[in-house]
Amino acid sequence: MTHTATIVLPKRTKSSYQSILGKARDQKRGTVSVKEDKATITIIISAEDATALRASFNSLMRDIQAIEGTVSGTEK
Repeated sequence: MTHTATIVLPKRTKSSYQSILGKARDQKRGTVSVKEDKATITIIISAEDATALRASFNSLMRDIQAIEGTVSGTEK
């Protein structure tokens, strides 16, 4: 059984999300793919089991929180 999570983010600036765009990869127990259009970035995480899905999700969310904090700090 494959487990999947999708994260959709509004795009602020391309440079702010470069690290996420580089996360698209095959991993031992799953995959992370990133799609971007003019307004959003969509991250799709697929994994063999819930534990692997959660680990990938948490890793990406930490990256996103760091990026959002940096971007918000520069917009003040």
